[in-house]
Amino acid sequence: MGNLSEAARRRIAAAILVVGIAVAALAIADVGPFSDPPTEAERAQSAVEGFFAAAQDRDFKSVCGQLTTEEQRVVEQRAGSVAAEQGFEGCDQILKQFLGDQLAQTRIAKVVDVRVSGNQAVVDANLRSPGSDGPRSATFHLFLIRGEWKIDDLGV
Repeated sequence: MGNLSEAARRRIAAAILVVGIAVAALAIADVGPFSDPPTEAERAQSAVEGFFAAAQDRDFKSVCGQLTTEEQRVVEQRAGSVAAEQGFEGCDQILKQFLGDQLAQTRIAKVVDVRVSGNQAVVDANLRSPGSDGPRSATFHLFLIRGEWKIDDLGV
């Protein structure tokens, strides 16, 4: 096999093996040239999951941050005079007082479907709520606003 000594051939084989392992590790870790950025559908799904994770943590400021400005106003308007009488202001205080326990205990049982068209997305999921016999289906409408998916239909 040419002019290479047995030791040189072993070193070359070892180097090729190490490079192969490094390339495989990068591919498995999904980094470098193998990185696979999330799709818009994955990002929309993540926004809905983040909404429920924030609710579970009782971080209602973050919960409201997952909503569009219009949906935050809808929450505030629906609570209306009752919230004003009790001194609650803003989406986060209203959700905490009126839906806090319910939202904190609601879990996504399964994401059924995610559809994206331009700056709009729809996430269909099955939710488990406290006191319910089984999961119920829910549909979340989202808009892409300044690079972030925001829920535009909370359904409350």
